Amino acid sequence: MSFIRAQKYLEKKNLKDRIIVLNDFSGTVIDAAKALKTKPGNIVKTMALSVFDKPILILLSGDYKLSNSKFKEEFGCKPKMIDAQELDKVIGHEKSGICPFGINEDITVYFDESLKKYDLLYPACGTDNSAVKLTLSDLNSLNINKKWIDVGIIIE
Repeated sequence: MSFIRAQKYLEKKNLKDRIIVLNDFSGTVIDAAKALKTKPGNIVKTMALSVFDKPILILLSGDYKLSNSKFKEEFGCKPKMIDAQELDKVIGHEKSGICPFGINEDITVYFDESLKKYDLLYPACGTDNSAVKLTLSDLNSLNINKKWIDVGIIIE
């Protein structure tokens, strides 16, 4: 169901041809980078969090992780992951396929500054073996993010 929701959304945006269905598992940054033959930084991590009981999504480059202190400075609270068993109900996608496409209404989406380092990005597409090949410009043109934020730190 998650894949179909994402696919329908991307079809409306004339980006359905950018969807890649892989034979290999791509539910982690490392697995996705191997399957797509790219660097981990080109993989987009989509994190589902709760801020004062409201769900949000944050998209980060695959070579970054969430900084608790930067998050608290930006949102005024500690980051709280949405329970994996609640993701489908709250966000509209399951754990390994979380993406910002075809999500439930009232979900605020933020892009982390780390994404700006890469011209080519691969967010998931609703499953643990799918992705969408987008340029940074493509991602920006979707107008799905509330704003750009700086809550990531590079993984050492």
